[in-house]
Amino acid sequence: MSTHLFDSTVAAISTARGKGGIAVIRVSGDDAIPICEAFVRPHGEKPLSALAANTAAVATILGDRNEPLDEGVVTVFRAPRSYTGEDVVEISCHGGVLLTEAVLSRALA
Repeated sequence: MSTHLFDSTVAAISTARGKGGIAVIRVSGDDAIPICEAFVRPHGEKPLSALAANTAAVATILGDRNEPLDEGVVTVFRAPRSYTGEDVVEISCHGGVLLTEAVLSRALA
């Protein structure tokens, strides 16, 4: 599993590597929401930062050229009421190694 530590923010693939219907990438820490807001666009009027705590939304996940990479579900958990006690963003995308690694790469960029 790939992980990366930003000052106080961690991004990691949270599902088993390999074939699967859905993969989950979690970003946890002070910068979780701003990091994900750079490449995750919830459908509708609200940006990711405006979603209420414990809210899931259908979203477009953008690639490194801001092209649509996938359609998935993004869930926002706000501190201190998350399982890490920090802000957490979970990105649920279609499974598979290439797509999952591409979404993680966007979080790390």
